[in-house]
Amino acid sequence: MLDIMQKHLVIKMSKWYKLVFKQLSPFHIGKYNYGVVSETELFIPGYTMWGALVNDYGLKNGGTEKIFNDVKEKFKVITCFYPYFEENNVLFPKFEHGKLYYGKYTEEELRRKLTDTFVSTAILPITRSAKDESLHETEIMLPKSKDDNKQVFWTGLIKLEDESIHKNYLLKGLEIVIGGDSRYGFGKLKLDDIQEIKKDDLAEWQIDENGCLMENGDSIRNYIEVSGVDLLKGKYRTIAELDFNKIMSNKSNDQGNGQKFTLCFAPGSYVKVNGSDKYLLNKGLFKKIE
Repeated sequence: MLDIMQKHLVIKMSKWYKLVFKQLSPFHIGKYNYGVVSETELFIPGYTMWGALVNDYGLKNGGTEKIFNDVKEKFKVITCFYPYFEENNVLFPKFEHGKLYYGKYTEEELRRKLTDTFVSTAILPITRSAKDESLHETEIMLPKSKDDNKQVFWTGLIKLEDESIHKNYLLKGLEIVIGGDSRYGFGKLKLDDIQEIKKDDLAEWQIDENGCLMENGDSIRNYIEVSGVDLLKGKYRTIAELDFNKIMSNKSNDQGNGQKFTLCFAPGSYVKVNGSDKYLLNKGLFKKIE
């Protein structure tokens, strides 16, 4: 067991950074569909931010399979990202009194403050008229709050073992695209700040220097797979992880076309880890170290 732990927790010359992105345009990150309405997440899952950074870095550095495979590993220790209007008041999720809160706001209050609806429809090419039953409403996160017009920022953490990534790529002003419907100009974020953080700062995110979960009795900031974990209060979620190698090679016979589904407890839940099990962060999801 000790050898396995040492294999997973080997410490290289890695550093943790806090990233702060300024939201430039609305975005949609799929959560649920209610008929013709697609609801958005109120936070950016770690795997979404990971995918956006991998895609942007890969395309800017040659777009080869080798480049993508290399940077997928370099960016994988990353948290979920949460909104804030004032820097010291990140809206972390928590379940209280049977409701999901983000900071001081209930989920419903935050949706009223930060979301709107985008309506789209398919067009018939000959008549240029709307196709029957194609009307669709997409809930979008706004770059400024509706009630007081405050700018929205998004913050999270990433661990880097290759310092050149910070020096040559993760620089202020970097623009990336997240979520769906980018053809409408959605999903634009700009890196507003990047700061190296120390061990004491990691505790707020329940992470130690190796990227393992630290239990502190607070609600979790990232997903955690259910194996070996008891749910005290919160919700289950099933998340789909894309295997880009299988999708690109088109050789996968797996159900879901290259997707791997993991049953998790959602951010904001309160959990208890059984025994001495360790959970390592991977794209916003704590996975049990076998």
